[in-house]
Amino acid sequence: MYALDAFANEIRTTRAPPYAGSGSGEALADADGTEIAAWMGHPYHYALSIGSGMALEAVEAVARRRKYHPVVEYLDGLQWDGTARLDHMLSDFFGCTHDEYTAAVGRSWLMSAVARVRSPGCKVDFMVILEGKQGRGNVHGRAHALRAAVVRGDDAIAPGQGLLPDTLRALDHRDS
Repeated sequence: MYALDAFANEIRTTRAPPYAGSGSGEALADADGTEIAAWMGHPYHYALSIGSGMALEAVEAVARRRKYHPVVEYLDGLQWDGTARLDHMLSDFFGCTHDEYTAAVGRSWLMSAVARVRSPGCKVDFMVILEGKQGRGNVHGRAHALRAAVVRGDDAIAPGQGLLPDTLRALDHRDS
């Protein structure tokens, strides 16, 4: 009923719990500890007297044994369609000149992003710095590139599909 989302680093319900409250896929909240303790203590269920803190600790222990990573699962489910896109990422989404250098930088940047998802903390010795005049689409290019970095056919991941955290969705804003 509970699993640890390793990408968001939060416990989520995998189906609706028996107590009133969270639905399937929702993040576990402190209030759920109270609900679980009350449900477990009800005479028709288990008649156990536990505190909400202990209930949450038990749920966390179970959830950590059922860890999943939605982005890795998504990547594992993809099949390449044979169309080379990686070397054109910076020129297509940011208006950079397409040459050997920008192809290598774009390729390395996206490969490092996938590597960091698959192996958190792995070493990356470079950073892409995007600069340009205000209003030239740098922010929208960043947001679109991050969404389009993982594509299935021509359909890029859209906000609200659950694979991008709110911090990446916020890249659409000019102040991000």
